[in-house]
Amino acid sequence: MSLPAVATVLFLSVGIVETPVWLMGGVIIRKCSEWIAELQLANREKGGDYAFASSYIWINGFAFFLLVLTLLFFKEDLFYFALYVWSIVPVVFAWPFIRWILARERGDLNFSGIIPHLGSSTIIGFSTYIFRILIVLLAGKSLGGLMFAAYALGGMLSALYTYALGPSSMVGKKSTKRPNVLIAFVMGCILAGLIVALIPAVIGGFLEYNPLFLYGLGFSLIGGGIMLLAQEQRLVILQVLKKDVFVPDALANILLISVIPFAYYLFGETALTVFFLLSAVLNLFFYVFLARKGKSQYA
Repeated sequence: MSLPAVATVLFLSVGIVETPVWLMGGVIIRKCSEWIAELQLANREKGGDYAFASSYIWINGFAFFLLVLTLLFFKEDLFYFALYVWSIVPVVFAWPFIRWILARERGDLNFSGIIPHLGSSTIIGFSTYIFRILIVLLAGKSLGGLMFAAYALGGMLSALYTYALGPSSMVGKKSTKRPNVLIAFVMGCILAGLIVALIPAVIGGFLEYNPLFLYGLGFSLIGGGIMLLAQEQRLVILQVLKKDVFVPDALANILLISVIPFAYYLFGETALTVFFLLSAVLNLFFYVFLARKGKSQYA
């Protein structure tokens, strides 16, 4: 599946958006390396190999630190060398696992079982691409870049839960009950978001840059809390209820993309600040609907 994905990303990034091919190549190789390494990481997590996890974190962190140093202080050629070294570091950890896979005589693949998950990932990927392109076309690169930074910062905790903490907490889980610590994180995100969103209203005259960034960050932090709940429901559907999430993913992302142009032309640049929050609300609505339906059958 990675080969057609790589070809598609190269075409969309280099052919349409005109991203430098060497930069995009390094990012793509890194992502593919992480996909492969995820298999080994999950395998070692089930075995309780904390030393493996610790070495993976430290070596990857050191490689990324060197990459940032070359970007800040050295020439472009050295940066690209560091970029490609950083991009293949995960494969080094996964090499024993790769050899084990290649040594197997045959593998049983159930393509019918992965088609809904593949469709869900495709929908999310293309929707994210269209989402970013629309914002750049409507608001321009400068304001669009500010909003992307606000979305990323606001959604950092939910992304950490989605890709790291959440799946780990679901290992061997048979209950659909929500942990109290998750509720605490959600309330913390919402409170922090409200505080940040109020800053421009309180000291707006002293700000030397566009207050839309703080509005976007505040609403994105609130959206990050809501997205935590949405992703928790998504993981329950996938890991506990054993159902796919193609329908809610498709509906949430199609509705979000459809709303963006109308919201921008109705409310102007202010609408950009709430798009991540809107995405979180849509995801939570559809995941909760499917989860409740599944839990009634599960019970």
